[in-house]
Amino acid sequence: QLCQDLLALAEADGSLEQPASGLVYLGIGTVLLHWFRLDQAMAAIERGTALLDTSGYSVADYDKMLRMQAHIALQNRPQAMALLEQLVGQQVTGPDTIKEYRILWMAHGFLLLHEVERAGQLLERIMVKRDEWYRLNVVRYQLEVALLQQDARQRESVLETLADLIDQAQSNQWDGVLVEALNLRAIAQPDIELALNDLSMSLDVALPEQELFLFVKDRHYLEALLKQLPNHPHARAILAVFESQNAQPPVALSHPELVEALSAREIEIVQRMTRGLTYQAIANELVISVNTVRYHVKSLYGKLGVSSRADAIARARDLDFLA
Repeated sequence: QLCQDLLALAEADGSLEQPASGLVYLGIGTVLLHWFRLDQAMAAIERGTALLDTSGYSVADYDKMLRMQAHIALQNRPQAMALLEQLVGQQVTGPDTIKEYRILWMAHGFLLLHEVERAGQLLERIMVKRDEWYRLNVVRYQLEVALLQQDARQRESVLETLADLIDQAQSNQWDGVLVEALNLRAIAQPDIELALNDLSMSLDVALPEQELFLFVKDRHYLEALLKQLPNHPHARAILAVFESQNAQPPVALSHPELVEALSAREIEIVQRMTRGLTYQAIANELVISVNTVRYHVKSLYGKLGVSSRADAIARARDLDFLA
């Protein structure tokens, strides 16, 4: 939602129209993609690509890889496959790190398109094990190949690698690495009790910082396991996020009496104002800053032609914006 707010602010003041801002749009598109805001993600990615085309910046085909992932998520298989084949056919110069990350992205693309054999062939080309996050990415895709091909030997190899990563993460207090490695081992475990034990440990580590993204990205595998840990407070919080993803997001609402429609965010805020929430409580619930709440309140007051909370609520009710 912070990314959506940033886009709204940028559109209002034109602050992201410089060519180099294409990188910002790609970053926003990446986050929106992971949170399944697919149409908005594609729009941000396409905007970023257009800006970068005029900037001279090189992003090692990151824009193409993001567009490929967005097309897959939107079930545009022909467009996704065309981009993927284009990436595979390109000769890339530069550091080995860049080349290997491209291989990882392409392998992920083939996995998402259920081209498991081609994904496995690409992963076999990766020889260097760099930092822990890089190793996690490699083992993640190796695990997906193993699960899809029902390859028990590869699965055991993945479990061994994850055990090593978990030991390192615990020794060095790398909480992010530890959470993701434990999640992957829970997915890889053939024994349900061991899987639940790993996931429970991961939830314990993630709870103090309220880490959500590392669970959301593996929802497909983790949701059923999380439902078997109903007493863990962080499991409940993550499942609530999954439920919110299932719900239809708020949409902008227009009315003949208004010159400009209320945005989806403004609708969310005025709905919470009817419950008597303070700006701070609204900010906490929507995971935005108090200043962002004030910005949207000022905007919705202007659109509704009011100057107080009570008048805003009454006007929104008159326009049937509050169910």
